[in-house]
Amino acid sequence: MNLLNLSEPDRTFLENLKATDFGPIAFKLMNPDDGPGWTLEQVTRGIEQYRRFLMLKHFYPHASIVPTWEIDRVWCCHIIDTEKYREDCQKLFGQYLDRFPYLGIRNEADKENLDKAFDEAQSLLDELFGAEG
Repeated sequence: MNLLNLSEPDRTFLENLKATDFGPIAFKLMNPDDGPGWTLEQVTRGIEQYRRFLMLKHFYPHASIVPTWEIDRVWCCHIIDTEKYREDCQKLFGQYLDRFPYLGIRNEADKENLDKAFDEAQSLLDELFGAEG
């Protein structure tokens, strides 16, 4: 991604994303009693992948971006802190970012749509961040 050629709204989004405090989500993810009990390494990777997911949601707003299991776990921990999630979404996207948990489980065609959307998300990650995305 060429940061020099970004629009003002894109730069603002990236600044706001960089300023977003994921500390409470990290705490929840690392908590073995009230969370999955991830290690610091797992949390660091998961939150970085979640940041990339949010970037995809910003840069490709009309694409069906399907998160990996790891990203979805971070997203769920973010969502359950409803006040923070609502505020973060407003700051980043100007609106609440919905999560649709049923894609891929309703029937076979739906499962195919999930697989296609997941592949598209991986391609967009590669496009935006290179092969390591």
